[in-house]
Amino acid sequence: MIMQAMVQVKLGRGDDAVTSCTEALEIDGDLVEALVQRGEAKLLVEDWEGAVADLRSAAEKSPRALLDSKGLGYVTFSEVLLLRKVLFDQHFQLPSIDFHLIEKA
Repeated sequence: MIMQAMVQVKLGRGDDAVTSCTEALEIDGDLVEALVQRGEAKLLVEDWEGAVADLRSAAEKSPRALLDSKGLGYVTFSEVLLLRKVLFDQHFQLPSIDFHLIEKA
């Protein structure tokens, strides 16, 4: 199921990958690979909070899980940074300023 989810993530089929990983986790809740893959899949379907929860859980179980560089489909460090930026932007939205409307003093 995990390999199936990896392929589904690569194909952009996030909903299917989430389902595959959830089925794998129902069998063995300690599968770090399934948590990481489900986190990636949740990024695809824009379930930001769910992605953070899965990736955090994977990192707690295996701190190196998110930084594996062997090309096994794990989340890359740049993806983790991008996710952190997206979450930061969502929680701390600053009003946009149109500088053309500001009069010079």
